[in-house]
Amino acid sequence: VRTIDHHVPSNADAVTPDQNTNPGSCVFTAPVAGIYQICSYARFKGGGNSCDVTVTAGGTTYAAAFGDADQRDWRSTGVCFLEELSAQNTIFSYGRHGGSSDCVE
Repeated sequence: VRTIDHHVPSNADAVTPDQNTNPGSCVFTAPVAGIYQICSYARFKGGGNSCDVTVTAGGTTYAAAFGDADQRDWRSTGVCFLEELSAQNTIFSYGRHGGSSDCVE
């Protein structure tokens, strides 16, 4: 069993480069084949538009998704799931909201 623990703190100004994460794109590349627990979280702006986030993992565009349509206050939400990946498969989250007052903290 091999554990890969990769966490980006919520107060980070940037992603610290490591051997598995591209600091410019925040794309994580699986170093070995296996089952990965993948988590993605976001905090959405109060008064902003409805926000949706999808997680792409191993070529599956909608491996997971989360969002919130309540615009009255800041909203925190996210998702964790298990995904079997091959070595060199990638994982990333993508904001799929398009309003002009959207904000992810």
